Order: sequence, then C-alpha cells, then structure tokens
Amino acid sequence: MKNYQGITENIKASILGKITRTIKPFFLREKWILVTEKTGRSYFGYAGIITSEKSIKKNKYPFVFGVDLQSLSELKDDDIVLIEPSGQINVLWDSNSIHNSILATEQCNENCVMCPQPKRKDPDDLFELNIKLIKLLNPEKTKHIGITGGEPTVIGDKLIDLIENCKRHCKNASITLLTNGIKFKELEYTRKLSQINHHDLVICIPLYADNDTEHDTIVGRKGSFYETVKGIHNMAL
Repeated sequence: MKNYQGITENIKASILGKITRTIKPFFLREKWILVTEKTGRSYFGYAGIITSEKSIKKNKYPFVFGVDLQSLSELKDDDIVLIEPSGQINVLWDSNSIHNSILATEQCNENCVMCPQPKRKDPDDLFELNIKLIKLLNPEKTKHIGITGGEPTVIGDKLIDLIENCKRHCKNASITLLTNGIKFKELEYTRKLSQINHHDLVICIPLYADNDTEHDTIVGRKGSFYETVKGIHNMAL
C-alpha cells in the first residue's frame, strides 16, 4: 500500500474519500478529497484537501499540507485514500491498477511459517470502512475486487456482507477471495456464501501438501488439512 506524509489542520479523525483535481459543484463534494498545489479557493463541502504548500492560512477546513510535489503528482483522480490525523495518506484503491484488494482483517486462525504479516488487532471500524470504500468504487471502471487478510472468514457473516455489497455496487466486477478454507467446513456458512449467487467469484484455497502432517506443519495448526479438505468438499455440494 502506497502512503504519503503531510501535516494536518482540522483533522481529528480518519477521513476516507476519492481524489479529484477538478473543482466539484458544492452539492457533490462530500465524498471527494481535493488535490491542489495552490490554495486560496473555497473548500466548503470537501471531505479533505491535500496540498504541497508549506503553510496555510488558519481556516476551518480539513487540510493536509506540506506534501512534497512528487507525492502529490502520484495521487490520481478516483484513487481512494484514507487520511489519518497524523498526516499519513494511505492509498487504499489505486484507480489505475487491476490488482486492488480489500483487507477484510489482519486476524488469522493459522500461523503459516512463510507468512510475512503478523496478526494484529483490527481497528474497531474496519468493516464499516470497507463498506464505505466499496460504495466509493466506480461501478463502470471496477473490473475486479480482491478480498484478503489475514484470514477473511474469521469475520464471519461480515464477509458475506462485504461480498453482497461488492455485488450490489459493482455488478460487473469479478471477485477473488483468498482464504485457507477452514471456515467452509461449516456447511451452513458455505451455503450463505453460495446463496449470494455472485456471477464471478473465485475462491482460492491452498493445500500445501497431499498429507496432513506436512500441511499442518506448514500452517501451524493441527487438523487443518482435514478441515480444509472438508471445506472444499462442502463448496462442491
């Protein structure tokens, strides 16, 4: 994930929005974050403003200033970013990429030897943030959505809600779900996923060996091999 740094003014909580370099009508500004090299306009209604200017006049608008010009030039129209009160700008969705993913959770029910991502507590509002992100996506331009973790299924029915929202707001987009498949040993949960009836949902489940001893050693969970195999069988029903 790309991120940039600036200095905030009037930002006390995280701001999620879409990048624009075009001045929007007042009634359409709520979801947009304006990127500008020069300040001095009316910024009423924007979710935030990002500028390379080193200082700004005291105002009431949510600003990130002091962002270097190179970073500013890399922010593109329709990118979706999360601005933190610290001044960090995280690019959650790159509008020019076909390899964007939604991070469903950083929690996991396995402990794979090769995993570079430690388990961490999720922000309390991560699910709500992801729903807002999905609603900001351009349904005409979004061709593919990845869903990853951690292990996405540990959020239970919230994962079902995420996929339903993807289907509702981006009807033409395919979805790739990266999962260890353990949760699908529960037939009722598997049925819930199937009942979404998504037109192009690919579920990627790894088996690291053809026997339980090697697979379970790799993922750090005893019994994982047979749980995963049962999940795959349930999905074939």
